[in-house]
Amino acid sequence: MQNTSTLPMLMFTFGLLFLVISFVEYFFPSKSRNQKGYRTKKALYSQETWDFAQKYYAKMLFRCSLLLIVLSFIATFMTFSDTLAIVTFFITILLLSFFIYYKTENALKKKFDF
Repeated sequence: MQNTSTLPMLMFTFGLLFLVISFVEYFFPSKSRNQKGYRTKKALYSQETWDFAQKYYAKMLFRCSLLLIVLSFIATFMTFSDTLAIVTFFITILLLSFFIYYKTENALKKKFDF
């Protein structure tokens, strides 16, 4: 059975969720390194690296949320089985997560000479 609404619905929903999270993280970042946020060894190094990482991560999450929303509209014109839609969705989310991590870690490395 073909279902054309599963993948676009998932991508759009998570795109909106990421959009909301990016605004919260950008405008209300955690001030303490012991709380939520982008937590890696480089980000936790100092308060300055923490603050930079939180803002940069939020910007990257915002961009990826817009990409997910655009991809959801493109996916409405395609036909996927439910299984393929879910696999495609998880691969997309995984790739975007690695992309955000890679870009944020590289930005920390460039700015703070790690």
